[in-house]
Amino acid sequence: MRIISKLLDKYNFFPKYGIILSLLVFSVYLSTMSRSVNEFDSGELAATQALWGIPHPTSYPLFNLLGFLFSKFPLPLPTIVKLNLLPVIWNTLTIFVLFSTVSLVLSNIKFLSKHKSFSSLNNHYNPTKWEIVLISALSSLSFAFSVTFWIQATKIEVYALQILLTSIIFLLSLKIFIFLSKGYSYEEIGKYWNYIAIFLGLSFSNHLMTIYLLPALIFLLIFTNIPFSFKVKIFIRVMIISFTIATAFYLIMMFRAQSKPPYMFGEPYNISGLINTILGKDFSQFMFSGIDSVKKQSSKFLTVLSLNFNRSDFIGGEFSFNIIFIFAGLFISAIVLRQFFYFTFIIISTSLFFAFNYSIPDINEYFLVVFYLFSIFTAIIIYFILLFLSKKILRYFLLSIALAFTLSQFFFNYNSINRSSDYFTESYTKAVLNSLPENSILLTTDWDYIISPAIYLQKVEKFRNDIEIIIPTWLEKRWYKPEIKQKYSNIIEFLDNEYYISFDIIRDLILKEKFRIRENTNIIPDLLTFKVIKDKNYHPVEIKKFNIKFNKRISANERYYRNLICWILEERARYELKFNKFENVKLLDSIIKSIDPDYKLTL
Repeated sequence: MRIISKLLDKYNFFPKYGIILSLLVFSVYLSTMSRSVNEFDSGELAATQALWGIPHPTSYPLFNLLGFLFSKFPLPLPTIVKLNLLPVIWNTLTIFVLFSTVSLVLSNIKFLSKHKSFSSLNNHYNPTKWEIVLISALSSLSFAFSVTFWIQATKIEVYALQILLTSIIFLLSLKIFIFLSKGYSYEEIGKYWNYIAIFLGLSFSNHLMTIYLLPALIFLLIFTNIPFSFKVKIFIRVMIISFTIATAFYLIMMFRAQSKPPYMFGEPYNISGLINTILGKDFSQFMFSGIDSVKKQSSKFLTVLSLNFNRSDFIGGEFSFNIIFIFAGLFISAIVLRQFFYFTFIIISTSLFFAFNYSIPDINEYFLVVFYLFSIFTAIIIYFILLFLSKKILRYFLLSIALAFTLSQFFFNYNSINRSSDYFTESYTKAVLNSLPENSILLTTDWDYIISPAIYLQKVEKFRNDIEIIIPTWLEKRWYKPEIKQKYSNIIEFLDNEYYISFDIIRDLILKEKFRIRENTNIIPDLLTFKVIKDKNYHPVEIKKFNIKFNKRISANERYYRNLICWILEERARYELKFNKFENVKLLDSIIKSIDPDYKLTL
């Protein structure tokens, strides 16, 4: 943080308080950080960081390389804990940069405002440095404790690093705004454009979400009052530096792919494969998929900002009551800080345009840039209200309200976001794998809770790596499981023996006739999966309890899997009953009750 402080700040009053605030936030994040393998992409990303592998597009070369290097640090921690610690560090650094940004805005607000009424407003009262520190801290904590951002510090994902890089680029852009207003030389401004170019290159090396910033940066370059020839030089220099850095990281990834790492998604080991990876060819169908996507994703955006007290799992919305300050700050900025507002509005509009047109379920992370800017508007409106409050008691009252709003975010969100004792995903995935005999074949499309966590467990921890997990919908991809395709002419031949399928294969493929088992075969419930057999004889299974660790505050996903587990075990009990295996039925009944005492068998 001291390095960033020296790079980004020349004043000496605010950074030390930013460091203190960041250490406070770090301790909170550390207390809520996961110590385990998590759901969705986290398992795959943990594996590719630990092994320096290649995850799904756009493959995030900077993210993987930094994670790989960090995993080698001689810390007395398991690999998965070290990797979970890294996003805590990224999020903490982001809060430090945000504090620096807000304090810079508030300290230089007269240079950012060209509105004729600002001078008269400023005659009422000038907030002190201590008040600026407090406002900066409150708005930074508002973002720190917002739902989507806080979640990034609890699990392994690419977005924590991405928002850090974005925040640095925004701060550098803000410095250009202020330096131009203060009459700095073009050479001094050009230096900050060089910094922007470096961080743009790093940011593109991490996630293509960086494209959200480009229209605003072009606006900043075009509409700033510098000679045209200097603008052309800056543009060319930024393009060359950022492109060179990003290209270097993706080429490093390509050369790494040629060494055949333990896990690799796609075939980015040649130029054409690398281009397909960078452009996200496997996911391009989700972009600009129609008006329904816009309606769905915009509805999600409004939902995460909403205060819905009728929900049983109410978590206070993204910003709790601070949402009032946010929209008021947007309004006052549009009037008084017009050029600054235009710059931020372009970023917000670009971010929402792409997010609304990207039809994926986990879209909330694509709103992070917007939420980051929202927290700055919180500080701006508090500052402007203070201009009218000359009495200390009124200023203290306003700051107390802002503090109460921010604390409400913390208290509303802490329990739901805390993952320090969350071992459900790891325990469930291990239970599924342990329920299968040695050298089994499992067909599944459950990426979130079986495939992705199993990638880490099997590749890194070597847990039940005797089991071959097959994703049938991926078999059409040329690069997927080439060792199987070379040995067998088709998947049916490969599955000529008995094998296992998860419930999602039945639900999403078999019932929809997208996948067919061979004729004269039957599907029977096993323990946590189903077994495909060639006869109608009794097929025994070792009935055992599962060490699945549900959280005290059970999530909707956990509730679904708990019901699913009980249902499959009940179906197995029905199967045992057909063959008069009454002792097994009693044993299954006791296991079901240990998992969910409220589950009622209907045998």
